[in-house]
Amino acid sequence: MKRPLLLALLALLAIAPTLHAGTVYVPVTKDGIQDKVYKTKVWVTNTSSVARRFTHVFIPAGTDGTVRNAAPQTLTVPAGGTLLLSSLAPAGQIGVLEISGAPQLVVTARLDASGLATPTVASAHLPVVSSDNLIDGGKTAFLQGLARGQAGLISNLGILNLGHEASQCTISAFRSNGTQIGTNAVIALAALSNREFADAYGILQEAAIADSYFAVGCTEDFYAYATVLDPANAQTVYVTPSYSLASTLLVPGDTGGPPGTVQFSVPGVFLDAKSGDSFRIIDLPAHPTTRYRKAVIEFDLRVGPMTLGPRNFYGVTSFRRNDKTLFYGLIVRDDRDKTILDLGLEDLVTGSNGGPWKANSNYYVIFDYDTESRVLSYKLFRAGVLVEQLTGNVNHTDIIANSNLLRVEFGQKGIADHAYFPPIGWRYSNLSVRLETFAD
Repeated sequence: MKRPLLLALLALLAIAPTLHAGTVYVPVTKDGIQDKVYKTKVWVTNTSSVARRFTHVFIPAGTDGTVRNAAPQTLTVPAGGTLLLSSLAPAGQIGVLEISGAPQLVVTARLDASGLATPTVASAHLPVVSSDNLIDGGKTAFLQGLARGQAGLISNLGILNLGHEASQCTISAFRSNGTQIGTNAVIALAALSNREFADAYGILQEAAIADSYFAVGCTEDFYAYATVLDPANAQTVYVTPSYSLASTLLVPGDTGGPPGTVQFSVPGVFLDAKSGDSFRIIDLPAHPTTRYRKAVIEFDLRVGPMTLGPRNFYGVTSFRRNDKTLFYGLIVRDDRDKTILDLGLEDLVTGSNGGPWKANSNYYVIFDYDTESRVLSYKLFRAGVLVEQLTGNVNHTDIIANSNLLRVEFGQKGIADHAYFPPIGWRYSNLSVRLETFAD
């Protein structure tokens, strides 16, 4: 009589406690769209030599995920074993599946699509969202390769708020030629919730479009995703956020600069200048005691309205140290479309009247501040074409932080000297900075 009880106790002891539980999230889409059936499947594998437990709970889309209306279910995965979860949500509902457990458990997910009249199955890998791949609040995620076709091809857009507070998200859509579709949309998301926009381009009244993309930014940590669905053959493509070429991987023969070189980037939109929010300071991760030979600063700029009138200026950007040292500043005179480079010490370099600046246009800006040659090189591109290039002699050769901070500034807080205005309606994105040290 005692043997079954002993075996039961030993079985309990063989299940490792869930210490330092981690959590991941899997978006769950509708199980039926048009005449196709979509089924989300999740596999949980135990990589350890003892049994492990995990819990899972479904959070319906649009609901506050921090308020639990259903108790999490607990399951056990045997040592080295795998469990398949396939009944994840009530019929017809979308939402997100929360899975919490020991770090020895690994999770993957897949979306299977089939026609009602045929067993043919098309599958797509689903994202498992964790601390490794979430998008930080304040940054922008890009979803590329999306489309809508006359034959019924559609793209759905999804956003998952990973914050435990409500979030505000901005959504922008673009054609492959860079033109924006409509205006920015701003939505609210409840804490720990997701929302999906079925046939997103249909909502935007785009009958047919290809190779387009969405840009999504949220105030809280988040994840953005999309599905491209083809009803003709049940084919499903799951689209995850794009990867930036701010990668630190090097091609053969590229040394990446002398040892100590700093590479820094801010992908996506980092300032969308508006009234009351028209200024951004970005401190650079410079080593406090390193003197840098060169600073190369690049970013994309969408110029908005240019309506200030005669003898007024936009404060666009500057490179500074916070001890009042100005390495350079870029100013645009509105009525003459004219570039002005401020090199500090009342030293100015100016472009020509009737210059390259046009309202509602996209530009790529490059500054190369070289202390060895004592030259600042400024280049401005529009549609991939160099439209302006200026150079000037630098006045400060000490690119070094010490107890201060090296920083780049964008926009302007308010009006200065009754003539210098913040660039309201201008948008800054995709910052890249390289601080090069002196070669040995």
